[in-house]
Amino acid sequence: MEYPAGRRITQAWDAAVAQTGTAVTATNLPYNGTVPAGGSVTFGFNASWAGSNPPPTALGCG
Repeated sequence: MEYPAGRRITQAWDAAVAQTGTAVTATNLPYNGTVPAGGSVTFGFNASWAGSNPPPTALGCG
């Protein structure tokens, strides 16, 4: 995901989150790496920003 406008991920749960510049990547943790057919996985995060707060762009799954 692209997370512009000076925003920074400050906390995450149920995923390992890394941020380089505006690019943010969330990857599974050992306990939620295998998703059964019909299953789902969720994660959450908190972030901070200064100035404007436009929506994230280029959100996708890999």
